Amino acid sequence: MPILQGDIKLLKSERMTDNEDGGGRITGTEIADGLSNEIFNDVSDLDRVYGRTSLRKVFAGVETDDTAFYFGSHVIVDQAPDDPNVSVLAFATGSPTDQRAEARNRIEGYVVAGPLSRLRLYGDQLPGQRQVLAYLRTGETPPDIGDVLVLRTEAGADAGDEQFIRITSVESNDQIFTDGSGDFTRQVLTLGISTELTTRFHGHEPTRSTSTQPDTRIRMTQVADASRYFGLSRLAMAASLGSNQVQVQSVYQPIVPSTQGESPVVDVHVGGNVAVAVQSGGITHEIPQVGETLQIPVSLNNRGYSYTRNLQPLPAPGTVVVEFLALGKWYQLRDENGTGELTGSGTGQVNFATGSLSITLQELPDVDSAILVYWGSPIHYRDRAGYQVPFPTPGLRFELDHGGVVPGSITVRWMSGEVEVQATDDGQGNLTGSGTGVVVYGWRDQVNGDRPGLVWIEFNDGSWPDANSLVVVDYEFGASDTATFNPSVDGAGFVQLQLPDAPLKPGSVGLEFTITRRDYTNGGSATYMGVASLPNRREETRESQTQITRRLYDDGVGGISGAEGTVDYDTGLVTAKVLEESEVQSYERDGRYGPAEWHERTITDKFPSGSAVIARWQPQVVNSTQASVQRNPNPLRVSLLPLIQDQVVPGTLRFTFRGATYLDRDGSLYRDVDPQTGAGLYSGTIDYSAAEVVLEDWGASGSNQISITSLVTVLGNWTIYDVFFRTPGSPIQVGELSLLATTAGGELLQGQAQFNATITGDQLEGEVDYTTGVASVRFGELVDDSTLTPEEKNEPWYDPANVEDGMIWRPEPVLPSTARFNTVVLTSLPLDAELLGLDPVRLPPDGRVPIFRPAQVAVVHHTAKTAWPLGTTAGDTLDVGRTRLALGHVEDANGDKLPEADYSVDLDAGTFALDAGADLSGVAEPLYAVHRIEDMVLISDVQIGGQITLIGQLSHDYPAEETLVSSALIGGDLQARWSNLFDQSTWTNVWSDSLIGSETSAEYNATTYPLEVTNRGAITERWALRFTSTSGGNIVGESVGQIGTFSINSETAPNNPNTGVPYFRIPAGGWGSGWSAGNVLRFNTIGCNLPVWLARTVLQGDSPGGDFRFRVQVRGNVDA
Repeated sequence: MPILQGDIKLLKSERMTDNEDGGGRITGTEIADGLSNEIFNDVSDLDRVYGRTSLRKVFAGVETDDTAFYFGSHVIVDQAPDDPNVSVLAFATGSPTDQRAEARNRIEGYVVAGPLSRLRLYGDQLPGQRQVLAYLRTGETPPDIGDVLVLRTEAGADAGDEQFIRITSVESNDQIFTDGSGDFTRQVLTLGISTELTTRFHGHEPTRSTSTQPDTRIRMTQVADASRYFGLSRLAMAASLGSNQVQVQSVYQPIVPSTQGESPVVDVHVGGNVAVAVQSGGITHEIPQVGETLQIPVSLNNRGYSYTRNLQPLPAPGTVVVEFLALGKWYQLRDENGTGELTGSGTGQVNFATGSLSITLQELPDVDSAILVYWGSPIHYRDRAGYQVPFPTPGLRFELDHGGVVPGSITVRWMSGEVEVQATDDGQGNLTGSGTGVVVYGWRDQVNGDRPGLVWIEFNDGSWPDANSLVVVDYEFGASDTATFNPSVDGAGFVQLQLPDAPLKPGSVGLEFTITRRDYTNGGSATYMGVASLPNRREETRESQTQITRRLYDDGVGGISGAEGTVDYDTGLVTAKVLEESEVQSYERDGRYGPAEWHERTITDKFPSGSAVIARWQPQVVNSTQASVQRNPNPLRVSLLPLIQDQVVPGTLRFTFRGATYLDRDGSLYRDVDPQTGAGLYSGTIDYSAAEVVLEDWGASGSNQISITSLVTVLGNWTIYDVFFRTPGSPIQVGELSLLATTAGGELLQGQAQFNATITGDQLEGEVDYTTGVASVRFGELVDDSTLTPEEKNEPWYDPANVEDGMIWRPEPVLPSTARFNTVVLTSLPLDAELLGLDPVRLPPDGRVPIFRPAQVAVVHHTAKTAWPLGTTAGDTLDVGRTRLALGHVEDANGDKLPEADYSVDLDAGTFALDAGADLSGVAEPLYAVHRIEDMVLISDVQIGGQITLIGQLSHDYPAEETLVSSALIGGDLQARWSNLFDQSTWTNVWSDSLIGSETSAEYNATTYPLEVTNRGAITERWALRFTSTSGGNIVGESVGQIGTFSINSETAPNNPNTGVPYFRIPAGGWGSGWSAGNVLRFNTIGCNLPVWLARTVLQGDSPGGDFRFRVQVRGNVDA
C-alpha cells in the first residue's frame, strides 16, 4: 500500500510544555497542517519585554498499516513568522524519549571545557560575585570580551565544582609582587562576568613560577557545536535561473535573546601574545616578544585552507601566532612549545632558519576578512641593573654680565630641600659652601675690551637645587686699571712688571700675552689644541696654528694660578714665567732611509723680548656696584649608557636620584609611583634609542648620584614601521579606536579612528573594519621629496619609485612593545537564564547560531498566490504563469483549503483545474491558486555576509524578499522495523544491546516466525519480555515500562494506545520449549518517525503587528 499525503503527519510529544519534563515520547495527536498555534503558546507581554526561548518536541511520522518506505525524509521550517522579533529553529537530539532538560543541555553544550589557559585565579572567588580576579604574565593577551572560560576545581576538598563564565568586561593593570627572589610583575585582570558565581572557587597569591596552579584551574573552552540548527532566511538579492549562489539576509538565527552593551577595553598591546621574562635588579620584566605583524587579506580569489608566507625578520621560537576569522569567530594557531609546530585551530610549521611559514586552517576563513600573523625576532637582552652612570657632579656655568668682579664679593644662592643654601667666593677664585667651584673675575678694559667674569659651580651631594628653584649669583664689580708692558725675558723665561697705583687688590690681577708654539719638530705646523685649565684659572686660546694667547690670574695669596710667578700686592711688582716647555709626540726617521717611529720631544714656547704683556688689576680700594645673574638648572640631561650603543627596553628602567625612584612609561618618566594605583609624578622624558633621560622634576633631598636599580637593554634595531592587529571582540563602536605607540626617540604617537573607518594622527595613518575589529596602521608621514637631504635619500626606506606627485612616505620607527590601543567593544549581554528558558553562557555571545553550513541541504522556495476570476465555476482552469511547480493547492478568500478532490494540479505545466463536480457553494471568493517553485540543493560554502554557494544550479528565477531559503533537517529513510533480537538467561535490569551473561537453552525462531511491526504502531523502543514462568511473563519497555503480559501459547500483540494498533506482533509458533522463569527475550523496535525539537526565540521589542505563526513541513518521497 503506497504512502498517501494524509499518512505523513507532524505529531505531538507527551508534554508540549516548557517544563523540565516537557517533550518525552511520541503521541498519536496530529498537529494540523504543521501550524505553530498547536505547538507553542501565544507570545506574552513579558516575553516581548524580556525575551524568551521556548522548546517543544514534535515527531515527523508516517502512519500506515505496513512498513512502506518513506525515502529521503527531511523537515524544514517553510513559513517564517511575519514578526521580525520571533524566529524558529529546528534541531535533533536523536532521542525519541528525551525531555526538555536533556534538550537544554544539548543546546547549552555549544562550548565544552578545553585545555588549561594561561590565566591563574587571584585569591578565592566567592558565591554571588559578578567579577573574577585573575592574573597573567605581562605581555600576554587577556581573554576577549565574549569569551567563555571554565572555572573547575581540580584539587582540594571542593574538587569537582565547575562553572562556565562569559567575559563581559576586562580591566588590566600591571602590579609588582615580591617573593624570596625579589620583585616580579604580573598583569592583574578584573574580569566582569555575565552571571553570578554559584560556589566558592579557590585561587592563590600570584607566584613567580607559571607552573604553580591553585586548586581551581581556569580552562579555555572550545566550540563543540554538538547541535546543528535548521531554520530559514529570506533572499536578500534576486537569484537567476542557472545561478550557483544565493544571497540571504543572514546565515544566523537567534537561539537565545540578548541585549547589546558596550565594554571599554584599554591598554591592549598589539600582538602581545608571548613574553620573555628578564630579571633586572630583582624585578622580573615580562617583555612582549611579538613585534612583527603581517596581514593576509582573504578574498574569493585566494580563500582556502592552506597558506604560505615568508616571515622577515626571522622569527624567534615560541613567538609565532596566527589568527583567522571563520563564520564570525576568531580562531588561533600558535607555536606553543617553541618547536616550530603550530597547533590549535589547524596545523602549521615555521622554519626558524629561513622564515618560511605554512599553515592549514581547520575552517575556511571568511571572505573580506584577514589572516593575522604575529611573531617576534630573536633578541639579546642585557641586565644593566647596578650600572654606574658616569654622570659628573651636577654643575652650572655662569657668564656674568660684567668684568672687573670684586674678589670675595660673589655669593651663589639656591633652594635645596626647600631650604636656602649658598656657596661663597673666598677671594682667591674658589667657591666653597654647599657647592664648590672656580671663579674668573675678569676685567673692565675700555681699550682692549672687557673680559666678563665667569663662575663654575658644582653642587655638593645632597645639595642639588630643587626642581623649581633658581640659582642666583650675586656679585660686585668695579673699574679695572690697565697697562701694557714690553718686558725682556730672562734666561729662565720670566718677565717682571711694575704695576702702578699699588697696593693691589688680591685676586684682581690678570696678565694677557701671546706666545709661539711648534707642537712637533719635523713639520713646523701645530696640531695640538690647548684647552683652558679651569681649576687653575688659566686660559689658552689658539689664534692660529702657532700663535697662542695666554691669560694668567693671580691666586689671591701672592702667586700665579697654574703658572710660576709671584705678585707683591703692596708694591705692585709682578713676576711671571711666560715661556713653558711641552712634551709632544714626533714621528721621525733614524737616518735618511731608516724606519720612521714616534718619539717624545720637549719643545719650548717662544716669547721674543719686548713683546706686549697687557696687565689688568684693581686697586686695594675700589668703588663697586652690585649685580646678579640667575639660571634654571631644569632640565637635567643625562646619558645613561654613554659608552654603549644598546637601546633601552621600554618599561624596564628604574633609577634613583635625589631620594626618589623613577620609572619609564611610554617615553615619559614618573617618580614616587604608588604601587597600588600606579599613579606617579611626571618628571621628564626618555629617548630609548639614545638611552638618554631628560629630568624636569626631582626630589627635594637625597644624593645627586644617579643609580640604576633596574634596566634591560637590547642590542640592535628593535623597531617596526607598521602594525596589523584585531580588537579583543567585535564589532566595535564606530569612531572608538585609539592607538598609541612610542617612537625610538621617545615621542608618543597617537591615532584616532574616524567615522569613515580611517585612522589619523601625527605621523601615522591607517584603517579599521568596525565589524571584524581588524585594523592596520603605518607610522611616518608624507614629506616633500625635494626637501630630503642626500643622507635621507640614502636611507633604506627611500625609493624614487615611491615618489607620487612629489611626495613620499617617510616611515617613523616605533618600539613594538609600546604599541597599544583602546576601543569599545559592542557586546550582546545575556539575560537571566530562568526567565529566558536557556542559560546563554555556553551559547554564542550574540545568542545566534548558524543555520547554513557546508555539506548541508537547503531548499530555495518561493510561494505565490494567483487569484481566480470572480464568478469562477466548477470545471474552470487557471494558468499561474510558471511551470515545474513543486506543489500547489486551492484556497478561498479566508485561507481555507478546498478538499483535494475538488481540484487537480498539473505541476509541470503550472495549471490548476477545478473538478467538474466540485461544490463551490458557500466558498468565499476569490479563490486562489497557491503554488510553489523550489530547488533542493547541497551547500558547498557559506559566507558570514550571507552568500551561500551551491553544488548545482538553480532551475528557476527567484525574487528577493519573497523567496525563502530553508535548511533541511535530514531524517533519512523512515520505515518501521525490528532489530537486535537475542535471549538472555537472567535479567540484570541493564538495558544493553548486547548479551549480558549467558544465553538461554531455549531460542525464539525469528527466521520462520519473524516479528511484525507497522509504521502506525511501532515506536523506537528497547523491549524485554521477562519470563515469570515457563510459559509467559511481562512485557516491559525501557521508556514505556510494563505494558502487559505475554504467553508463548498465543500471539503477543500489545496495543499502542496512541494509534490503536499493536506496537509489534510476535507469533506463538516461534517460541518453542525450554523457557524458564527469569529468562528474557530482548529486541528493539524502530518507529517510522523522526523526533524534532523546535526552539522559538522571542527577542525584546514591541510587536510590529505581524503574525508570529510559522509552519513546519515534513517532506520526503514514496514508492508510486
